[in-house]
Parts: sequence; structure tokens; C-alpha cells
Amino acid sequence: MTLDKTMVKKISILVLVFYIFTRQIYSAYAIPTDTGYIPQDKYFETTLAEINKSQNSIFLVMYLVSVSPGQSESKPNQLLNALAKAKDRGVKVKVILDQSIDFESDNLDDAVTRNKNQLAFEFLKKNGIDVYFDESQTYTHSKCLV
Repeated sequence: MTLDKTMVKKISILVLVFYIFTRQIYSAYAIPTDTGYIPQDKYFETTLAEINKSQNSIFLVMYLVSVSPGQSESKPNQLLNALAKAKDRGVKVKVILDQSIDFESDNLDDAVTRNKNQLAFEFLKKNGIDVYFDESQTYTHSKCLV
């Protein structure tokens, strides 16, 4: 099948219009950010510093926050305390945690009870922080701080 010049012209215009339209949509939703990769050996100190210097808002999504009762100086506990202090100084803090349900449990009630993030959830809630679990069907393996 051969295309005549009129058909080629129409296709070219259509492709150009599509390109311009998609660029406009992309530009409308693109937000400039200052992002960067944090190597594993710098994760804690970088995250703690960013939480401590936040002024407006913190949005955190975490797969697992391993709270250590009785170990107030553990790294996860220090991060949770920093979030509570940020909230106390007027920063809007919102946290989404993975439910981390024990999928191998035979009993759903036991699976939910053994939720690995429950202690973190309770700490944050007690400190007035907006904290949520993701949907149980969702597997959130993110570690994201905005």
C-alpha cells in the first residue's frame, strides 16, 4: 500500500498535533523538584536532617518502620520522634505505612494483629500525626520522603 502526499501530510499534522498536545499536558503537571539518591550508608542521617529542618510539610511513605520498644535511641525511634517534634513546631505531617500483614497466617485476625507497623502507627497517631495504612491488597514497598 502506498500513501499519497495528502495522506502523508495529514498523518504528519496529526503526529505534530499529538506531540504538541502531550507536551502541554506534561508541562502542566510537571513540578520542578530538588531530588536525589541517598546511599544506604547516608539514609538515616540525611532523613533525620531533612525532617529536622522541614518548615511546611512532610509526606512520608514507608514499607516498614521497626519500632524498638525500650530502645528510644534506635534509628527508627529517632525518626519517629523527629516527626512528632516537626508536628509540634507546626509542620503538617502525613504518613502512609504498609500494612505488612503476615500473608502466611491462617487467621486474618492474627495476621492483622502481627502487623509490623502497628507500633509506629500507634506512636504517630498518639502524637497527632495524620497516619494511614495502605490498602491490605496493596504491597507498598516504598521508602519516600517529600
